Amino acid sequence: MDQRISDNRAIARRRWVFRMGFMLALAAAFLCFFVAWRRDEMTVKDQLDALADTVALLQNRVDEVGRLPAKAPRPARRALEHYALDADRYYARHATKAVIIAKSHPIPLLLGEDGQAVIVYEAGKVKAKWITVTEFQKAWRQQLEDIRAFEAQRREKPLVLP
Repeated sequence: MDQRISDNRAIARRRWVFRMGFMLALAAAFLCFFVAWRRDEMTVKDQLDALADTVALLQNRVDEVGRLPAKAPRPARRALEHYALDADRYYARHATKAVIIAKSHPIPLLLGEDGQAVIVYEAGKVKAKWITVTEFQKAWRQQLEDIRAFEAQRREKPLVLP
């Protein structure tokens, strides 16, 4: 009888150890997921915050002069990988849809798809936003095609001198 009670206690202890080990592993997995998700969220926020001053300076310049400056404002030069060329800026002034005028380096994320911060110009307004690398490549290809079509349309009209 005593042997049977001690066997039951041993079985109960083993079950408790396995239950606690499982709960600990589950809590650790949840904590790792939460930390990775929070890291991705903070990375995106930091990238957009890094461009906030640049967006404000560009918007002020557009409001004052009516066009985008030839060079990116000084605070953004390190954060940006590319700023709009002459053709991009000219097209942005005449386009009816959003135009990407600047982009950051691609940023790897742990849980989500890698992405990058971009500065978009649309109807006289400048704003920063986060897009995935796939979305960026698709939008960039489309924008290049639109610029080529815009340039071809612009050049097919004869030059009129005053």
